[in-house]
Amino acid sequence: MPVGLIRRQSYELAIDYGQFYLFAATSSDLELTDIVDMAIEHGRFASDGSNFVVLSPISYDPKMKLTVELWSAPPPNDRDNWAVAFESEIAVGENENISISSAAGLDYLNFYAPSGRYNVDVVGSIDSARAPSVRSTGCWRVRLWP
Repeated sequence: MPVGLIRRQSYELAIDYGQFYLFAATSSDLELTDIVDMAIEHGRFASDGSNFVVLSPISYDPKMKLTVELWSAPPPNDRDNWAVAFESEIAVGENENISISSAAGLDYLNFYAPSGRYNVDVVGSIDSARAPSVRSTGCWRVRLWP
């Protein structure tokens, strides 16, 4: 494991409507639909500070790969290697959990993170080498650090 990496978990997540969610708080002043609308306006993602909506260029992916990492310090920067990249902040609530789901509503995944504020780096790539008749697949990574 690289120096500074505390935890890494890999998931497969079915996404629909080209979006997936990270929920780090049990309540929010905004409805999920409001954050989705903000993400569509922004063009890639939106957050209320604790809950994220990430838009993918792929509208449907039954087995999107997602890796979530918790670091003790800023991780090495490799954002140039990814097609999509953005950085923001997220506050993890007292439940010490980030729930991961999508509009497909098939998966509710959990990632443990101690409560507190984190920088968050989200990067993604799309497999565009596949034939047009085959559904594309995406690969995303979320990194958190204090």
